[in-house]
Amino acid sequence: MQHERPRKRPVSKQEVQNRLLVESITDFAIFLLDPKGQVASWNAGAELLFGYSNSEIVGQPISRLCTPEDLASGQPQKELETATTDGRAYVERWHIRKDGTRLWLSGVTTAVNDEQGRLRGFARITRDGTESKLVEDALREAESFSRATLDSVTAHICVLDDKGTILAVNRAWQDFAALGPPPPKNLCKGSNYLEACDSAQGNGAKQARALAEGVRAVLQGVRKKYSLVYACHSPTKQRWSFAKLTRFIQDGPARVVIAEENITNRKLNEDRLLSHARLSEATLNQASEAFFLLTVDGNVIHMNSTAEKMFGWKRDELAGKLLHNAIHFLHPDNRPFPVSECPIVQAINKGQVLQNHQDVFYDRSGRAVCVSCSAAPVIEENRLTAAVLTVSDLTKVRHAEGNQSEQLRQLEHVLSMAIANN
Repeated sequence: MQHERPRKRPVSKQEVQNRLLVESITDFAIFLLDPKGQVASWNAGAELLFGYSNSEIVGQPISRLCTPEDLASGQPQKELETATTDGRAYVERWHIRKDGTRLWLSGVTTAVNDEQGRLRGFARITRDGTESKLVEDALREAESFSRATLDSVTAHICVLDDKGTILAVNRAWQDFAALGPPPPKNLCKGSNYLEACDSAQGNGAKQARALAEGVRAVLQGVRKKYSLVYACHSPTKQRWSFAKLTRFIQDGPARVVIAEENITNRKLNEDRLLSHARLSEATLNQASEAFFLLTVDGNVIHMNSTAEKMFGWKRDELAGKLLHNAIHFLHPDNRPFPVSECPIVQAINKGQVLQNHQDVFYDRSGRAVCVSCSAAPVIEENRLTAAVLTVSDLTKVRHAEGNQSEQLRQLEHVLSMAIANN
């Protein structure tokens, strides 16, 4: 008895149309796999994405399209097992084209069962997401780089939105905010900086509110930038910070970046220097000699009150200017005195010491002043940085010497007359 061959199920017109439609789609890779995971059909979209023609890929395992990393972790088999168990498995990973380049696919693998529920294979629909993935990875990398950069910066940095809410902070900000006000304690991501500053209490309240006013001015566009030096002492330690606020240059809602730098050491050093400067200023102003601090080119950096009185120039008038051109521009015989011929300037330029050099200077009115001057270099870290010039007015000394000589002559005359009369 002959067995009849099983009759193939007639294919409907709709199924033919659907098949033609699938094969014509190029935006999606659509293909079928048999139960073992071998490619059973391949549409035009799959050919465009992977580079394999239908004849090259049909009958090949899906592993042909997978990366070495996925093959090593058994990802292709896991995908099919998930689709078999759950009915579908979502795809989000890298694949390999025929030419060896990679593409990122996203889509779904669906189990296909017959009427009795037996597995007939799998249908896979995926779309190329390589460009989006690369952009996403680049953004993530940029964000990671920005975060690492911000965390490596010693300044305390936070970003505020247009309502004053903190959108992001770096690690230095987190560490500093935990120490106490101002700025107010626990100013972390999600907190409102303006509300915290407005509600600050104690010694730092005034400065906290000043910071809040600066933030509002920058957010509203009244000011492009704002900065403030403020004290932020803890119970056990003095501290100062320098806060600088800058508005984001971007479309959309305003953003403000706050960068705060711990300037405690600088502030303490400045206070010490100021104290020394005041002491030195008081000492120099009591000196009978004129004192000038000059650059290596002979320009005025500083001068004491004696120098102002001696030559009639105010400090602000000569600051930054060549001292030679103000008080040493003529020879005693009224010939012009070029700075290139000045022995004082030459000594200063060369970092040499000049002692008890006698010369004629001129005050602001043009009056000649006989002087004795000395110059010494200022050396810092083996480098010539400035020079000190001290000037003594010899006019009064010589006038006094002249009076003494005249008195002696008169005394000698009186004595000689007395002797003659005897």
